[in-house]
Amino acid sequence: MVDKELPLEGGLWYCSYFGFAEYIGQYLQKVLNQHLEYKDKVDLLAAKGKDGRPGLYVALENGHDKAVSVYIEAILKSELKYDDKIALLAAKSNDGRPGLYAALVKGHDKAVSVYIEAILKSELKYDDKIALLAAKWKNFSSGLYEALVTGYDKAVSAYIEAILKSETLKYKDKIALLAEKTKDGLPVLYVALVCGYDKAVIVYIEAILNSELKYDDPGLRAALEDGHDKVVSVYIEAILKSELKYDDKIALLETTNRFGLTAYDTALKRGFIDIANTLKNAINKLKNIKPKGKSINQNRFFNTGTRATGNGNERKLEDKTIPAL
Repeated sequence: MVDKELPLEGGLWYCSYFGFAEYIGQYLQKVLNQHLEYKDKVDLLAAKGKDGRPGLYVALENGHDKAVSVYIEAILKSELKYDDKIALLAAKSNDGRPGLYAALVKGHDKAVSVYIEAILKSELKYDDKIALLAAKWKNFSSGLYEALVTGYDKAVSAYIEAILKSETLKYKDKIALLAEKTKDGLPVLYVALVCGYDKAVIVYIEAILNSELKYDDPGLRAALEDGHDKVVSVYIEAILKSELKYDDKIALLETTNRFGLTAYDTALKRGFIDIANTLKNAINKLKNIKPKGKSINQNRFFNTGTRATGNGNERKLEDKTIPAL
């Protein structure tokens, strides 16, 4: 049992931070069963620390998947008001970062999976499920975006897999969640390519290619602009190994920018000879062998050709320079 000398206030946050799942369950029941003012009860369940991070937030941020599962289950089963359940499950910090966002940013794949699966199988309203899974921070960026641009391939994989295998989510909402864009309209894949996170890129591409979702032109040139040869290589390999129709593979590898330059031309122009050769060899290999494959209709998954807007010729993303296309 919970130590009677340990006060309700602060105890839940402490257990959440260190992942003491068993104690979390006991604390939650103790708070829920206390004869307290309703607002005080909700505040205790939120278990915010001095810095404003709720208990569920720190459990997700530290990757304590069992603690996350116990907390969500208790909140969903409680008789709390619906809006309070949503607020507790969103677990936002004082600056508006949701708990799922924190788990993705820190690369905690198991915590990500547990959270998404618990939300999807709950009886929450559909639109609220979507909002919780989007894990947006003040409409700036999503958790998936942050996981991609920081290179957390396992967290990216966990998120995509959970969304794709869901029987609850509608097709259009799966697309909306996975084809996330930055506040400036840049697709997440574009940013990951530019930043050179090869593992995260390959996980994203393979997951989408192996799914039943549709996609369109990926903007290979995003990686070419910064000479990320490893990223280009894994990207090309994913395309070659996929079950796409021959014409689709060629179209992806021979994508052109608004000036009519192909990816190969871009690589040569910028002096990336190794990349140009890799691309040329891949295209020649395809043209010598026409593999069977399925034809894919188009939408917006790999559409990383979004151009920068404004007066300058480049845009900044944290400490990365993203060239205009």
